[in-house]
Formats: sequence, structure tokens, C-alpha cells
Amino acid sequence: MIGICDDLRKAVLQAAIQGKLTEQLASDGDAETLYAEIQQEKQKLIAKKKIKKEKPLEPIDFDEVPFDIPKNWKWVRLGDLGEYRKGPFGSSLTKSMFVPKSADSIKVYEQKNAIKKDYSIGDYFISFCKFKEMKSFEVLPGDIIVSCAGTIGEAYLLPKEAPKGIINQALMRVRLFNKHIMDFWLIYFDYILKKQAKLNSSGTAIKNIPPFDVLKSFCLPLPPLAEQHRIVAKVDELMAKIDELENTEKSLTNLYNSFPGDMKSSLLQAAIQGKLTEQLASDGDAETLYAEILAEKKRLIKEGKIKNEKALEPIDPDEVPFDIPDNWKWVKIAIICNLYTGNSIPEAVKREKYLKQNKDGYCYIGTKDISNSHEIEYSNGVYIPYNEKKFKKAPAGASLLCIEGGSAGKKIGFLSETVCFGNKLCMFYPYLSEPKLIYYWLQTPCFIESFKAQMNGIIGGVKINSLSNLILPLPPLSEQKRIVEKLDQLLPLCDSMKEAIDAS
Repeated sequence: MIGICDDLRKAVLQAAIQGKLTEQLASDGDAETLYAEIQQEKQKLIAKKKIKKEKPLEPIDFDEVPFDIPKNWKWVRLGDLGEYRKGPFGSSLTKSMFVPKSADSIKVYEQKNAIKKDYSIGDYFISFCKFKEMKSFEVLPGDIIVSCAGTIGEAYLLPKEAPKGIINQALMRVRLFNKHIMDFWLIYFDYILKKQAKLNSSGTAIKNIPPFDVLKSFCLPLPPLAEQHRIVAKVDELMAKIDELENTEKSLTNLYNSFPGDMKSSLLQAAIQGKLTEQLASDGDAETLYAEILAEKKRLIKEGKIKNEKALEPIDPDEVPFDIPDNWKWVKIAIICNLYTGNSIPEAVKREKYLKQNKDGYCYIGTKDISNSHEIEYSNGVYIPYNEKKFKKAPAGASLLCIEGGSAGKKIGFLSETVCFGNKLCMFYPYLSEPKLIYYWLQTPCFIESFKAQMNGIIGGVKINSLSNLILPLPPLSEQKRIVEKLDQLLPLCDSMKEAIDAS
């Protein structure tokens, strides 16, 4: 879109100098009158010997006119509107002539003053004595300085507070005979002259403003002064809107470039901090849910369905990374989740015994079967017979996380069916809680940071014991469901927006 904004600016300037941005009013009068006044001002300056009398410019030929203009406008030569003076030759102004800044020294304006639109920058000065020798290159507040080499055509109107100075070799001074046409002249210069200067300059690597006979002969469409003021106001208004559009686009680009990372991460992080949903009194308290989970685990242990594991250390307050709602509770993942790794299958055995064309057992999921976008490939052709007991299983609703190798902490899947799974994957299945909340928690910046902190070994991985001690915030069950519903709605929108941006 930044390229579009540049095109919009060019279109606005083109429309401005063609009289298409404003209405032509009879009360504006005629540009012929304004042109006559400008020529009178020029003659006064000649009479006062402030400028030299020059050879008249050639009348404008019909073939020179690039486009039609309103009837009360007038085509004029650039040289008819002002005096143009290039800076001194190189040998006329050298660094050996510069003096320290003082009350008597005179500023030497440089190209960067025009490019950066700032009169205050620069540290070159000449003595007052030297200035008297170079007075023909003098610049004053109200003069325009123009960059003439390299970055050509950058024009800057020196403000009232700018000090008197001289221009250096890389600048041109412009003094318009009528200061009231200044703003429109700058609009014309910014678009047409800069473009023409590049076309007419030499073919060397560093472009230069064309010779004066070419420069002064450029044609300018001159509107009546009242319409000039309206044009300038309209251009300023439209350029401000384009700038605003461009700034918004840049901000959005930064945001879009982060999809599906930062935007999704922000939503996920907000969700587990209780910032995505409202806390309702009717939800009760996570302490109650926690007690129910402990009772459920005790029952499952008694029935031999899960193992009785070593008690975990209490949560240290210093471990808590952020505040959570009052009715939530910080818990260790191994207390509210059943988690374990799967079984490896040697490749030769897999091909000989478990690779089949038709499904006849539990699908076996390895790390390679989970994509970077968290999609699970169930149709990989590897199945474990239902009656084979040695393979660990993960039920539908469980989350699988790669915990070893280059994909550790990155590949995560949410199961839609019961599967057997590989030894580099860890299963997370919660007790009495919303299963998908765990899946989303495994993608949060908070978890990812904790996971990375626990990684070790040459291959890189996190052990089950380390995973068991990671903490997460536990909301009441009703709010868990609302969080999952909200994320189910919002996260796909991120993907859709990303796809739309990529396609545009």
C-alpha cells in the first residue's frame, strides 16, 4: 500500500496543477492579470538593479503544452516568475575558507538543509569579508533553496528565523517576483520540475538540475491567486489524509507481518490471564474445581487407571509470572493433567508390521505427522492393532506436544480421535477440565518461554519431570468453556485475515 500512497500523492499533485481539485470561480478573475502584476514586480527589481535584465524568453508554443487547463489560467515560463541562481563553482568556495562560528561569521547553506527542510543544521561559516565577495550567492528568509546534485529537486522555503547566508555548490536559490504564488510554485516544482529535471539531466550516476536555459523554459500552468490558495489548502488536506493512511498501513503491516504469531499470541496470552472473558459470580471458584480434580485423581489411582506419583513441591510465589482473577488458581500441570510420552517404533518394524493400506487399529502419530500449523495427519498409513497393549494411547481431546528435537515446543496437535503416538511426543489430558484449554495454553508465550527455559541436551528437549512442574492458571470450569469458545471464534479470523493480506 505504501506504493499506492506514493501514486496517490502524484495523482493529487497532477490534479492540482491541472485545475481538477478546485472549482473555477468568476470572482477569482484571470491569471492574465496576475501575470501582468508579476511582470511589473520584475521590472521594478530590474529598475532598482536588484536583478539583471535578461533576454526575453520564447513564447510558449502550442506543442509544448502537456495538458489542457481552465480558461482563466495561463501557461507561463518558469523563468518569468522568479530569479534563479546556482551556487558558486567549486574553487570559489572551499573548506580552507571556512571559519569558526561567531557573531560576525556568515552561514554556508548546504544541500542537507534543503533535503531535511531544516535551516539550523550544518557547521560551515565564512567571514564577513569573504561574504562581501560572494554576495551574489546570498540567501535570506523567504528565499527558496533547492538541492541540485544527487538528491535533486528538494525545495525548502527559508523561514523568517533563518539566518542570512550563502548557498554552496550543491544548491540553487530561487527568488520569486511575487511571494504570494510561493505555495503553488512549490507544488508545481515538487511534481513537474523534479520529474523534468531527472529527464533532462545528464545520464551520469549523479543527476543534476538541468542548465538554466532548460530550467527557465519549463512551462507552468498559472491559476488566479485566489484559486491558488484554494488549491494549496486542498492539497494540504489530501496529503494529510494520505499520510494518515500510510501511517495506518505501516502500523497494520507491522501487525499483519506478525500473523499468525504475535496477534494469535496476544489473544492466547490475554485468554489465560482472564482478559478475554468476564468473571461471573455464578462460575464459582477454581479452588472448588481443584478439590474435585484431586478427588477424581484419588479415585482413578484406587482403580488402578493412573499411577500414584511423587508429590510435587508447592508453588513458590516467585514462580507466578502474572496476576490472575481472584476466583482463579495457580496449579502445576501434572496435578490437573495426565501427561506421558509415547512409544518409538523402529522404521524397519514400522514398514513390516504396522504400515498398512487400510485402517485396522489406532493411527500412530509421530512428530512428522503434526504440521507447523498444528494440523494432524491421521491418514499416514501407520496403524497399531486395537489388541496390541504395549503402545500408549492418547484419547480424543488430548493435546500432543513435541518435546524433543528441532520441533520441540513448536509442533502441537489437538486430537479428534484416539491414537497411539511417538516417544518424542508428550500427551496432555486434563482431569475434569476443558481439554482444548490445555491445547491453547501450550501455544501461549508464557508456556513457550517456560518450555524453552527447561530445554537441555545436545538434541534439545524437555524432560517429563520438568514439564510436570510447570505452572498454569486454572479458571472455574464455566469460564474455561467461555474462553475456549472465544478463542475458537477469534483465532480462525486471524488466519483468514492473513490469507486475505497474502492474496492482496
